[in-house]
Amino acid sequence: MKKYLFAGNWKMNKTFKEVEVYFNNFLKKLSEIDLSDREIMIA
Repeated sequence: MKKYLFAGNWKMNKTFKEVEVYFNNFLKKLSEIDLSDREIMIA
């Protein structure tokens, strides 16, 4: 099965705490999506 790759370049200037909050929300939203045919990469 073909998988799609979604790639993003991290360019946010945030404090450690802001990044922690952001990624906790991001991961929560990702858990609600079927990712069986896609991959996500953040550089």
